[in-house]
Amino acid sequence: MSKLPISFALLLSLAACGGGKDGLVPSTGPSSLTKDNIGETVQFLLIGDQGTQQQDQLDAAQAMLKTCNELSCDFVVALGDNIYNVGPLIGTDDPQFELAFEGPYADFDIPFYMTLGNHDNGASGHIVVNGDHEVEYTYKKGTSGKWNIPSRYYNVKFGDGLVEMWSLDTDTLTAGDSVSGLRLGPDLMYSRDEQVAWMKDSIESSSANWKIAFGHYQYASEGYKGDGNKFQKEAQQEFMCDKVQFYFYGHQHQLRWEAPQESCGRTAFINSGAGARGVHEPGFPEDLGIVEEFTYEDETAAYWWMEFTATEMTAIAYATSADDPSIATEIWRTTRTLNELGWDSAEQAD
Repeated sequence: MSKLPISFALLLSLAACGGGKDGLVPSTGPSSLTKDNIGETVQFLLIGDQGTQQQDQLDAAQAMLKTCNELSCDFVVALGDNIYNVGPLIGTDDPQFELAFEGPYADFDIPFYMTLGNHDNGASGHIVVNGDHEVEYTYKKGTSGKWNIPSRYYNVKFGDGLVEMWSLDTDTLTAGDSVSGLRLGPDLMYSRDEQVAWMKDSIESSSANWKIAFGHYQYASEGYKGDGNKFQKEAQQEFMCDKVQFYFYGHQHQLRWEAPQESCGRTAFINSGAGARGVHEPGFPEDLGIVEEFTYEDETAAYWWMEFTATEMTAIAYATSADDPSIATEIWRTTRTLNELGWDSAEQAD
């Protein structure tokens, strides 16, 4: 049986009383977080596939830090593959947490809200115990406290109803996939149906101005990863499509802004999977009819900076330089209102 959602305020109060994160039991079911110390504007970095533990990650982190120092950032959203190549192997004491996170982002003083990717779950996406170690690290005492994966899927609210985000456990959502007739995947340990039901209820009950889902795998893309897993897409159509303005995803080591797709209503798609390095790959051979408003397909690291107000959002794409990968320059930007995206701002405020 899944545990009830955990209030992040409760976690903080327990820690303040001296219990510390180590005194808490990690949640295997959904968790609910709240970050209240945000005003009328939410600003953040959107990165993905960043945990290479190599020089490219260190350089990209410095570029990101400069962007935050220039424009301001309340937090970072990281779209999975936090620890290459197979995730942590020996629990929360695995030195890869230092190499893939604490070291590269030591100069950041803001929280990171993470989701799990296939490389966090043993590369195949099916060794879920490795991903569970990443959940447990959220509760480990003596860390920087910036790492946040309170459960395999969760939601987090920013400000007073301004932005609400949902982190998906996309490996579990692929439950039903099979090879040679054998059922594979984390569905052997975790319930796809429970996640779908919780997400559906949580998203539909939200009154946030901006609703955003984020996960590792693509729904569908004209990029080299192509169409998404049919079981994941069916789940997202049930709880996410036409209910959130954006779905952020990684996995594909590029940047993309993709228009809404007919099968998913008004929901638009933003890819950020070049958090340490990009990939220059040809697009998917099958034309899926997806309108791409922006693409970045070079080999250097790239990421997004985003700002949300009550009725308007701005997204700026940055790419690092091949000559000096610790420096990034703006390569594209857009500003959209809720109405321009097809959402009634008055309805969102109700």
